[in-house]
Amino acid sequence: MWCTVGLVAERFRVLIVCLENWLSHARFNRALRDGGFSVGVLAAPGDFVTVSRFVERRFDLQPLPGRPGAQDTLGSLQDAIEAFRPRFLIPADERAVRLFRVIAAVDDRTRPRALADRTLRLVRRALGGAPSHAIRWQRHAMMTLAQGTGIRVPPQAAVTTLGEARAFAAAVGYPIVIKAEDTVGGKGVRVCDDEAALAPALASLDRTRGPERPPLIAQAFVPGRPAARSVVAVEGRTLGGVSAVKLTTQPAPLGPSAVVEFTRHRDMDEATRKTVAGFGFTGFATTCFVINDRDGSAWLVEFNPRASSHIHLAPLWGFEMCRALHARPAGTGEIVTEGAPRVPLVAKFPNEWIRDPGSPYLRSAFVDAPWDDPDLLAAEVRFAAAAFATRRPAGA
Repeated sequence: MWCTVGLVAERFRVLIVCLENWLSHARFNRALRDGGFSVGVLAAPGDFVTVSRFVERRFDLQPLPGRPGAQDTLGSLQDAIEAFRPRFLIPADERAVRLFRVIAAVDDRTRPRALADRTLRLVRRALGGAPSHAIRWQRHAMMTLAQGTGIRVPPQAAVTTLGEARAFAAAVGYPIVIKAEDTVGGKGVRVCDDEAALAPALASLDRTRGPERPPLIAQAFVPGRPAARSVVAVEGRTLGGVSAVKLTTQPAPLGPSAVVEFTRHRDMDEATRKTVAGFGFTGFATTCFVINDRDGSAWLVEFNPRASSHIHLAPLWGFEMCRALHARPAGTGEIVTEGAPRVPLVAKFPNEWIRDPGSPYLRSAFVDAPWDDPDLLAAEVRFAAAAFATRRPAGA
């Protein structure tokens, strides 16, 4: 269990920036509140994160004048920062990370007049201390940097054509994995078992690429179990975290986790610590791994500089991530340590329920549902009901 020494003298404010409507966003609110923070959210009206009762201030994403359907993300972010004055910004999804990356990379020549000093300072702090923000958060560049520290990383290459993908596969052997930047939950990942699968994979992923159109990433396939380590850090120092292995996903095989099992793995701990230190990172981050079936080694396959769905589960696994982040800048002398898990196995609601309403995990594991957040629970049930309806046979 975690232990603390000292008292929290102030409730720092934290602003969660949500540009995509993910269920997991809404679960951060209570964890941050329990960790000592006052919580604000920037999101579209009606998104899941906005219905949670643990949010102190809600800020709406505003439309961009003259562009129907477009959002004024920078203007909305700056308005929220000015009104709420947060100590930290937390990018909650890939679009938010991309926005932060663009903001952080400005210089005297490219900086918009409307970009306030406070916004630039908070965004850069959220991404870390190094100056090359625009490059280093791209997956291929990040993995190249990680490989230079001695971390186990599968062979990889940036590819833009079918010929380049074929050449990479010839060099490393099939199967290979093709990934797109700025995607999540398996939506931008294809596993290619042979050459016949390459062209369809590249064609489908080309449609997921954003306006910047970065190259796709080809990666050697590592057989094993997907796992992740979620950590909290301040200025490159990892304060602690939790690790878990995915037992089921929804949708299978590459979707978000549905059942996870707490684990400890020295390779995962060390690789994450080195990666966070190299980036000078502050905030919440998640490193994704594959635990090799042959020898149990952990291979780093992604680093995500954003909040993950494990943050609110961390107290169940012996570590108060949000309390640790609050204690560090507060200077209270509070100590937060990693300890033994209260529950080793967690079934995520509604993911596992959607995957299999009769799943034995719903009876044997801890069911992670927002029982004390009734409006959010109702929204999750409606989401699950819509998912069930799409599976119903015609005429049923």
